[in-house]
Amino acid sequence: MTAAQPPASLAGFPVRILQEGSVVYRSHAADRGAGWRSSIPNTIDPGGGRFDLASPQGTLYAADDVETAVREKVREAAWVSQAVSDKMAAGFNVAVITVEHKASCADISSREAAGFGATRQLESEEDYTITHAWAGAFAKAGMQGVRYGSRFTSGPARAWATFGIEGTCGLKVSREIPGTVVCAQAGLRVLAPIRRAKDVTII
Repeated sequence: MTAAQPPASLAGFPVRILQEGSVVYRSHAADRGAGWRSSIPNTIDPGGGRFDLASPQGTLYAADDVETAVREKVREAAWVSQAVSDKMAAGFNVAVITVEHKASCADISSREAAGFGATRQLESEEDYTITHAWAGAFAKAGMQGVRYGSRFTSGPARAWATFGIEGTCGLKVSREIPGTVVCAQAGLRVLAPIRRAKDVTII
């Protein structure tokens, strides 16, 4: 089953405010900066991120905690084993970001969101043309982002997708934490590389 398309009107849709001064966490490639809003060529493009907007608008993804930021990065790689390779862990950092401007975000985790057809299916929907349509509808309705639950975690919603102009954007980053460190903080083991045949134990 796929999620529903957005309704003609989103008037009264529940909103969550990402407050100025809040601290959020964002995973990003170690060789690139954290400030990047991703976009898609058009709303029917199936690629990109879950709530990407069509160019020239874009979306920046962040989380309330380190674990959510990490699990959004490693995704299915750690579902069963709860472990990641040293190469994967070394390939990203988590930026600690202080929010400089508040954002009024569509809260799809709210109980009231279901009355508009927005259910938890949007948080796990594999057809991104549907989630892109919702993101576009939220932006058109004047909302500045989406508050949602990561499909790679459990518990309350702890993820944000905020809207703006695509591409590079300035962020107030207080520090960068290496992936090898944050994986441990998120409860994931980092597997050491096997470099020599004699290091392998045959069972």
